[in-house]
Amino acid sequence: MRTLVISVLLFVASFSYGQQADTTVQQVSDTTGRFTFTARFDKRSATKDGYYVGSYVVVLDPKDAERFDGKLVRLTGTSYVVPGLNDTLTQYDSHGDPIILQGRSEDTIHFIVDHIELVPE
Repeated sequence: MRTLVISVLLFVASFSYGQQADTTVQQVSDTTGRFTFTARFDKRSATKDGYYVGSYVVVLDPKDAERFDGKLVRLTGTSYVVPGLNDTLTQYDSHGDPIILQGRSEDTIHFIVDHIELVPE
């Protein structure tokens, strides 16, 4: 029995190493593609598209970003993937020279927040 309990704890702990610091994800039990995750918000992680929270780019109003800065928050919403440049074919101009594209090289997951709440620490 003791071996079983230790094995289960090690199994669960191994998944926690796969998460980013202060980030957990929980699937909402509906079929709309909504999900919830908890993370520490840092407004200094701003980009032109939103704020990096964990591995997501969160679309959030700057006033809310100021209010939740440095705090643990639970975000619920929907996500969509913005394809990166690695997935696009090289394009050429009329002279046959490759066109230099701008953007992120990897795909990014953008998260549109429907509901945000503070998590007591």
